[in-house]
Amino acid sequence: MKEKVTTILLLFLIVGMISACAKPEMDNASAQAESLDKITGQQLKEDQGRLVECTFEIPNKNEDSSDIHIAATVTVPESEIVQGDYEQTLILSEQIENVLLDGQKMERIESQYSQEEWQIASDPGSNTAFKVHYRIDNGAKKSFYDNTTIQNIADIEYTKDNCPTQEMKEKLSDLAENVQELSEQFGIISKVLTASIGEKNGYYMAGVRTVSCIDDVPLVESKYGFIENSYFISNEGVNSMQLRGTYSKKNEKAVSVMSVDDMLKIVEEKTQEGEIVGWKDVTYTNIILAYYLNSGTNNFYPVWYIYAESGSPYICINAQTGELVS
Repeated sequence: MKEKVTTILLLFLIVGMISACAKPEMDNASAQAESLDKITGQQLKEDQGRLVECTFEIPNKNEDSSDIHIAATVTVPESEIVQGDYEQTLILSEQIENVLLDGQKMERIESQYSQEEWQIASDPGSNTAFKVHYRIDNGAKKSFYDNTTIQNIADIEYTKDNCPTQEMKEKLSDLAENVQELSEQFGIISKVLTASIGEKNGYYMAGVRTVSCIDDVPLVESKYGFIENSYFISNEGVNSMQLRGTYSKKNEKAVSVMSVDDMLKIVEEKTQEGEIVGWKDVTYTNIILAYYLNSGTNNFYPVWYIYAESGSPYICINAQTGELVS
């Protein structure tokens, strides 16, 4: 009798387990997340190129404070949005020799601390200490290139919007394109932030700032905002560069992000709470979906990045959690 009861209990237990496996309990949070993902994905496509105009009032204003003024164009990337780990690689001296110096070798000079330096000496009697100098600063994670054989121009002040001649405007476009080609030769994925040009006796030189990218997504950091490279370039060649090198991703996974409208609600809330303050005479003109690099952990994640034409100041919001990123 005891054996029969035990058998029946075991049968009930097995049936219950099968039933539980066959009909899992619905996770409402997961269902909502899936729905949000679909909505967000569609919103991102619709937000590309959209103009956002709004003002968020600062509570308890005084003479030194200002409201948040936004008249911005929204830019979202074509590539899938991910988060993960990143690796930064600085440009090697051999790359400089091959890309800029037609294979001419630089001589390594004595280095100090975390720096490595190479040089091509000037000719005897020259008033410059070197022809070419390249320095890698492993501490700052930047590299610096100077070529004194390329004439420098002090006043590089014209942009594509105020060039006095069509020829200057075309030269600026050509030199900015040359910078992009140069970046590609170094393996740097980047986008042009600003470009300006100067002219002296028919000789043109451009100053070009680019932002480093992973895929087509711009990179930002807490201290300086955009992770920038800078170039001074003429038709004769590159006068100087400051480079952050290349960035590659690993251990990445696809993630969803909040919409622009949801992000702006958070900005408004944080403005009311005093976490975000305004700057006088500043209008934020760009809203982009970017990647924030955490140098302490070497990981990256998506953020909504709001900035003025000058690039500073800026507002940075974690595109997944809504937290303010300082």
